[in-house]
Amino acid sequence: MKNRKVSTRSLIFGIAIELLIAIIMGYAVGSVSIGVLYKPLLIAVTKPFVCPNGEMTYTQHKETIGNDTYTYISFFCIDERSGIKTDLDSNTVFLYGTPFYSLIFFAVILISTYLYWYSNYGPAKNEGLHLW
Repeated sequence: MKNRKVSTRSLIFGIAIELLIAIIMGYAVGSVSIGVLYKPLLIAVTKPFVCPNGEMTYTQHKETIGNDTYTYISFFCIDERSGIKTDLDSNTVFLYGTPFYSLIFFAVILISTYLYWYSNYGPAKNEGLHLW
């Protein structure tokens, strides 16, 4: 079988699309969803940027309206010297966590694409890419 090559323009476009998808997933899936489920990792990633001179903590609030339960998280920065507790905006914390999760998703997407492309079922060994 003959391996087919991809044009440089197509490769750059594909990588740019994968990067865009990784950034969106980094915010929505990584920072917000995984960050809320596993808060110590989110705090470890964002603390140097959001709360460099203190301890970053959080509190979790639950509110029940009818049959639905809503959970809210508030992040705080406690200054080590003065002990002052400062409320942090949750969106700021999530935005600072986005690059970390985006890089992880980008690496996973790139490796998956590479493994598929050069597999026995991929376009590199089966006469190119057929979209329809």
